[in-house]
Amino acid sequence: MYECIYCKQPFSSAREKGYHQRYCKLSPYYEKRKLAFQLAGKKTSENNKGKHWVPRTLYTFTCEKCGMSFSKELTDTQRRKMTHFFCSRKCANSRNKSESTKNKVSMTLKIRAFLKKTGESVFTGFHPLNTCRNCGVEISRRATYCIKCFKKCMEYTDSTRLKLRAAGLKAAMANAESKRSLNEIEFCKKCETTFKSVKHNEALFNGWDADIIIEDYKLAILWNGAWHYKKIKENQSLSQIQNRDSIKLKEIQACGYIPYVIKDMGKANKDKVEREFDELLNFIKRLDSK
Repeated sequence: MYECIYCKQPFSSAREKGYHQRYCKLSPYYEKRKLAFQLAGKKTSENNKGKHWVPRTLYTFTCEKCGMSFSKELTDTQRRKMTHFFCSRKCANSRNKSESTKNKVSMTLKIRAFLKKTGESVFTGFHPLNTCRNCGVEISRRATYCIKCFKKCMEYTDSTRLKLRAAGLKAAMANAESKRSLNEIEFCKKCETTFKSVKHNEALFNGWDADIIIEDYKLAILWNGAWHYKKIKENQSLSQIQNRDSIKLKEIQACGYIPYVIKDMGKANKDKVEREFDELLNFIKRLDSK
């Protein structure tokens, strides 16, 4: 975290802090730099007055509304794009519009007012509402279906669905493998040397996986890090993560396995791994005694 030495405002990067600090209003050099900018801008404006990077030509037009002749300097590109010629904004706004144009303008204004009222962003080039081909609901974007119908109308063959599911499971397994903690990896190695059949990060529970699976005792171990219990990142949804965890526990039980949750809130620690493994062995002994 960085902060301005004058106003103590925090910034996330050194570049943002440096730019603000250079032109901070509490800086003792603020007035001096402000005056320098004004003089430099005035000098640049005077030097470039009447100059254009692209050459312009003086064209003469006749206003379509009032018939008055007027002249305007335009580049070749600007001239090619012009289709209507009006001498002023008053004449342009008072021209005769078709009914379709009037309806489009009216709908656009209504949409802009609605977006402004709801606090959503208003962007240029907004077009009138379209209607969904499936349900007929109005949609405010260039699309054939609304979002709900788009999801329903997506038709896949069985082979395509199997390919998509396999690709999703492969990506999920790769993601899970990259997120494995050092404690979990060491714990898994101890399980593999102790038990006969051990798997890890395999989706055996209706698409859901477990961190370590001990087939000898039908035991599914979930090694849950701190992000399962507290918010780590700003864009992290803790409620969503905990809801997924509860669903996973139910699916594991439905498949005939015993869920075993290990809570790991710290960093890599061999003592933590040894302690958790001893507790696991005691848990298995209690299962054998039943």
